[in-house]
This record gives sequence, C-alpha cells and structure tokens, in this order.
Amino acid sequence: MKISIKREQSDACISSAEREKFGMKFKNSFRFLSMAALVLMGAVMTGCSNEDNIDNPQQPDNQNNIVTLTTTVSLDGGASTRALAADRKKTFAVGDKIAVVYMNTSSEKVKAESNALKSTDITNSGKSAQFTVTLTNPDKSEDVSYYYPATTRESSGSWNLNEIYLNQDGTLETLGSKADLCSGSGSWNNGNLPTVTLNNEVAILAITLKDNTGSSDITSTITDLTIVTKTESNYGHYHNYKVKREAAAGPIYVAIFPTQDYDVIVSATDGTKNYIKTLSTTKTYVAGNGYNVSWKMAENQLAKVTTDDKGKVIGADGKIYNNASAAGDASTTAVAKIVCVYSGSETADAIYNHGLALALADEYEGKKNWSDANTACTTTKNSNTPVTGGTWVLANEDQWGFMISGAGSYTALRDGFTTVGGTNMSAYYYWTSTVGTENNAWVYDFTDDATYGGKSAETSKTNEFKARACLAF
Repeated sequence: MKISIKREQSDACISSAEREKFGMKFKNSFRFLSMAALVLMGAVMTGCSNEDNIDNPQQPDNQNNIVTLTTTVSLDGGASTRALAADRKKTFAVGDKIAVVYMNTSSEKVKAESNALKSTDITNSGKSAQFTVTLTNPDKSEDVSYYYPATTRESSGSWNLNEIYLNQDGTLETLGSKADLCSGSGSWNNGNLPTVTLNNEVAILAITLKDNTGSSDITSTITDLTIVTKTESNYGHYHNYKVKREAAAGPIYVAIFPTQDYDVIVSATDGTKNYIKTLSTTKTYVAGNGYNVSWKMAENQLAKVTTDDKGKVIGADGKIYNNASAAGDASTTAVAKIVCVYSGSETADAIYNHGLALALADEYEGKKNWSDANTACTTTKNSNTPVTGGTWVLANEDQWGFMISGAGSYTALRDGFTTVGGTNMSAYYYWTSTVGTENNAWVYDFTDDATYGGKSAETSKTNEFKARACLAF
C-alpha cells in the first residue's frame, strides 16, 4: 500500500523582518500518514505552511497480526545530498530510517524501524522516498508515536540522546542526519495508523565566536565547545551539549532542546586557551527555529586550575594568586580560596566542573534564615562580585562534603582562611542549599562535622544560621 505526501511552501510565508532577525528559521512539519509507520522531517524555513495533499488508499489485510506498510513521502526542495543545506531544507539519503513506537497485544512497548533506504527508494532529486516498516501484533487501542531519525529511540521506546548531547561535530550534515529530532503521535484510525504531523524537538544555533574585545574571530580555532542550558534553578536540571570538531571555518552548528527564560553557559577551547560566556540575561530558543548567534568569549583562567593550586586564592579578575596580598599587588581583590579540584568525572555541579572555592568571609556578620542566605550567596554575590569562569552558589550538601575532603578535614576547612588573608569560619551551623521538605533545609555543623536536615524542626527554613558563598568553577 502506498501513501503519497506532497507539500509546497512559499517564501512569501516568511517576512523579511523575520529573515533579518533570525537569519534562519525553520520548522519540521511534514505529514506522515496512515498505515505508514513514519515520517520524515527536516529543518525547513517556516513562517506559514500549506496543508499537505494526501492520497490515502485502503490498508491491506492483516496476516497473522504482522503488518508491513509501505509509504512514499515527498519533501520540500533541498540539497541534492542528505544534509541541511544553506536553504535549511532537508533531503533523503541512502540508509535513512524512521521509527514507530507502539504497544503490542502483550502490553509491551515496541520500537519498529523501517528498512534502510536504498538508492532506488529515493526519487524526485531526494525530495521523495519510499519507506517500508513492519509492525507485529499491534494493540490498536493504544496511541502510536513516530520518530525521526530512528536512532533517537531505543527498543523500549525511551530516548537515546547521545547523538544530541555528546556526539555533535558542529556540521550541518551530521546534525541533519543524527540530531535533528522530530516526533509526533496519534490514535489508530479505524484500524489504520494515524495521520500525524511531526514536530521538531530542537532548535538549531549557528554559532560564531569572537575574543573578549570583539575584534578577532576565533571560531575557526575552536576544537571543543560545550553549551549548558539550565532548565530550572541553579541546582535543577541541565542540558549539556558537547561538540568536538577539527579546527575549521564556522559557523559551528549545534542542536539544542528548547529553553525558555533560563541562563545559558558556553565554554570553548582551542587546545591552548579556554573561553567562557555566561548569557546571564535569560534566553529563549524555540523548537523548530534556527538562530544565528555571535558571542564574545572571555578567556577562562580558572579552567587551568590543577591540584597544585589548592590553597591559593581567586581574584575578582578571575586569576589565581598565592594569597590576598599577592592579589592586591596585582591591583585586584582576592575573593575565594580554592579548596577542591575535581578529578575525572567527579563533579558536584553540572555547569562548572573544575572545582570549588569558598569565599574569604561569611556573607553577613550575624545569622539569616535560609531564603535570605540563599539570596545572599547567589543573586547578590553574582551581581556584586562576578568572577569570570565561575558562579557563586550556596553550596549543597554534596559540595560541602567535597570541600571538606579537599581541605583534609572539617576543621582544616573551617580554620584555613586567615593564612591566605581571609576570615576563618565559625564553629556553628552553616546553611546548605539542599532542601528536605518545602519548609526545611539541611545545615552543616562546624562544631562536630555533622549535617542535620530532613523534617527536623531545628532545620526549619525560618531558623537563622550562618552562610558562606561557594564559587563553583
């Protein structure tokens, strides 16, 4: 059984203002039809779109509850090879597959992959292709989901996202074949597979990088790029995208999941110099859209920290000094003591994963409730004393543990600041950012090396304890 899907789109749907604003804007929205398990999708310029014209014949009879479906899909015009071209349009290529995730009659979630495309399956200059997929014992009372590329789904139907999180190489070709995720779902229609419009899961950034002055383009020298989007609070969820590439002319293309009103942190290296950019004004990147972005990157001295630097101080300029006096001689102010340098995959923070430093003084003379302590160590500290390559936080319970281990003991951490020009901590309770319940949080007791929390009344967020900011870098 064959299903033809055709779609046309006019550039008149896109205003010149939109083109100028975004440089590119695309959205995957191809229809995949009935009986056909699939459907394809690419990053195409959007603004408005016409309805697909669908020719839907009768479904063949089921035999032994194994159904083989063949579908012909037509795409908008694009490049002659499988990739995202300059016009942001995608074409089919040999080896392409699509996936259908469905429930079988044994209440098991199953992933079915289509046969890989052969050259004889591809027509119309790559804008059309015929796919074949087989479903076994489908339960037609349950919804069916379609995914492209097929590799983005595991056999259980769960996400397999290594290609988007860890394996990007900054090129449109690889992005188009592995990281341009699309999905859609629907209910069976009188025994036929549903008609579904696949929606893009990702936004695509076309990135160019400049040095901190903005005078020199460094894009072509970059070999490693990491983008971290914070999707909740500082200790909420993160999306971490890693690009490894050969030094080459830009832009560097990266697919990311949509982010709305949250910070974005970008780090990069050319193998010798390390750079960082914190987009502290919250950013929104919408699925299906493309964005041309150009960022000025500050050199990140803290990325060079080693275990030999433990016990030294970090200056307000983001550089490392032996002590506060040496920082003063360099016309800057010492702000924190390095107490923990991570090794291997050991990290307590998903964004800054080199180590931890602790401020040279408490955030206030007396004691504050948890909310005020959290604000003082995060919002206020990052506003008043920003440090390139790091972020101020109220340390969580794990981070306190890392810092105590790094210092050698809780007393060594507590009493180790005067030697570098700071003020020692008190033998008292200090807040952590780790919450037990809505109304309680954990504290660290620097009188006997213990933590308290859970539902204990003594850790009510309204109680007043001390706080010292931690610099994660």
